[in-house]
Amino acid sequence: MEKNTKFDGDWENGEFRVIIKGNKYVSLYNGFRYGKGVIEFINENLVLTSTHAHWKFFIWFPFVEEVRGKYTLINGEITISNIEGRYVDYNGIWKCTKKGH
Repeated sequence: MEKNTKFDGDWENGEFRVIIKGNKYVSLYNGFRYGKGVIEFINENLVLTSTHAHWKFFIWFPFVEEVRGKYTLINGEITISNIEGRYVDYNGIWKCTKKGH
């Protein structure tokens, strides 16, 4: 996977914040961690591969989920669309509040 730095920085959309460095990301919702993993921008496609842990029967079970959508980058803003499921609120316009890391 080729490292992409053109998206490095802090991006915000309402209550969500995503910090991107290369192909890694951490997302926050209202200041609390929401997801963490790998982010890929391939042509017009966006792929988030997020690693989580689920508490069940007094044991943490790791699981990975993949989220797919579309994106455009125009004038320093990312517009995300076609995301469904738990990450549906990622759809919309993301503004860069801090460039680079």
